Amino acid sequence: GCVSHEEKLDGTATREIRLHFLNGRLYQFSLSAEVQHYDAVVATLQKRNGAPRAGDAEALRWQNEAGSIAAYRGKDLVYVNFELGSYADAVRRKREGQTLECN
Repeated sequence: GCVSHEEKLDGTATREIRLHFLNGRLYQFSLSAEVQHYDAVVATLQKRNGAPRAGDAEALRWQNEAGSIAAYRGKDLVYVNFELGSYADAVRRKREGQTLECN
């Protein structure tokens, strides 16, 4: 499922925050903001996560054991995607018809 909400992040008005759930668990979320906020969004990400990985012209990217972040600058919008490290496995399990069980 997906939940969408308009919000502010550190005082910067975002266009939308979107939460993606798979089998009742949050695995991915994204936000978009007006492009004039790109520098503020990137500064906040760098402050919290350090310098992005080098060598990617398409997006600024951060990754650690918990997950990954990708920030894209479009013509009108900034789009940032946050994905938990377990997301790809959850999608694969769902496609294979497996369900998550809690013990």
